[in-house]
Amino acid sequence: MLLLESLPTVIGAAAVAPALLMLWLVIAADERPGPPAQVWIAFLLGAASISLLGIARAPFASILAVPGNPWTTMGLRSVFGVAAPEEIVKVLVIAAVSWKRRSFADPMDTVVYGAAAGLGFAAYENLAYLVQHADMWRSLAALRSVLTVPFHGALGIIAGAYIAIARAGTALGAHRHHRDWARITSWALVLFAPVALHAAFDFPLLTLQKNPDLESSTRLMLGTASVLIGFSSIGFAARAAEPVAADVGVTGRRRRRRLCRRRVPADLAPPLVHQSGAQRVAGIDPDRSHIDPDRLRAAGGDHGGLRFRTQPDADHGRWLFIGARAWLAQR
Repeated sequence: MLLLESLPTVIGAAAVAPALLMLWLVIAADERPGPPAQVWIAFLLGAASISLLGIARAPFASILAVPGNPWTTMGLRSVFGVAAPEEIVKVLVIAAVSWKRRSFADPMDTVVYGAAAGLGFAAYENLAYLVQHADMWRSLAALRSVLTVPFHGALGIIAGAYIAIARAGTALGAHRHHRDWARITSWALVLFAPVALHAAFDFPLLTLQKNPDLESSTRLMLGTASVLIGFSSIGFAARAAEPVAADVGVTGRRRRRRLCRRRVPADLAPPLVHQSGAQRVAGIDPDRSHIDPDRLRAAGGDHGGLRFRTQPDADHGRWLFIGARAWLAQR
């Protein structure tokens, strides 16, 4: 049975539905979802990227085996035979979809594209596994929908988050002392972090597959290690996306537009683009302790101590202009 012919069947639905559900959850968690067409393009390209795995594996073909050392061979295969090729093609998809983005696009869009690419890859891989093992597709579909599909989506989120952090380094990394080094590190982690997590996840599984005669205690330990690494990677993905979602949910030009609509002088608005959340909160005046510090934001710099805090507004119920501290001091 061909893979595409199995899509309208129950097996096809069981293979694709978990990835679509996870994608819907990621989009629902984004306060300002990106263009739906771009998300679907990332999903479809992620599924189609499996066809490039042969090309991505070719440079590593000569280092996949060490004669006489099976453990090293398993490690090399998990890194260069599975993890690196799969993550390379997914990162290429994320970069291609998010390359030509608008200057005021939300950085969270790149995270969503990463999730879509990873889940598209997972959907096609899931379909291939279920068709190949049609006699046990029910149990296999249940197992992969709980761990493997979210795991691939999490790796895509990690890659997308580090791409967003590296691109928007002046905003997301404004509180760091060494922004250039932080940006270089972020670009390196775009590929290194997913590959490391993927290899750590696959190494116990490949060991179990190649050594069916292992003791039951050893098999249990390897299986438990793979499950823990998988769920830990999902938690790490949420942690990696947190600064993108929290610090620059509204970016440069959109912030300037919102401030200008509230009649803030134009020369005061641009510096807010390069302020991180930590910097905006750092200027809270201790003399105004009656105001909730969690709701204050300071513009920073020498612009008169402009302050604003979260209040319902006409758009999203997020911000209400409070006033300038210098003006209030004269009252």
